[in-house]
Amino acid sequence: MRHVVTIGVMLALAGCSTAVETPRQLVTVVTRFGDQDVAGARCTLTNNRGQWLLVTPGSAMVHRSLGDLMVRCSREGYIANAGSAPAETSQFGWANIATLGLGEGVDLATGSAFGYPPLLILHMQPIAQMAPGS
Repeated sequence: MRHVVTIGVMLALAGCSTAVETPRQLVTVVTRFGDQDVAGARCTLTNNRGQWLLVTPGSAMVHRSLGDLMVRCSREGYIANAGSAPAETSQFGWANIATLGLGEGVDLATGSAFGYPPLLILHMQPIAQMAPGS
């Protein structure tokens, strides 16, 4: 009988992202102009679970969420730019669906069923300088 209970628990956890993924994820942000890195941009990452700050190139441990991850970066001499990374269902989130949603409530509450791309590249544009004598 004990083996039946163990197998039942294992089957339930097989569809639970929380059993194998944490509710947080490391996301790295790089800023570029053309093919050149623009180091030193200050960036804010935001979703419905919080806000994180970093300086490029840099990383932040963000809370996973069903909502998009908004990214806004600025640096002296460049026009501020913003973008977003859509939340994607993780491979373990798909496993949750395949096991008829066992553990789905926990995964949705913690965000573990979702993830963001691990590398985000935001393009920056230099501020045009006025020509002398203009």
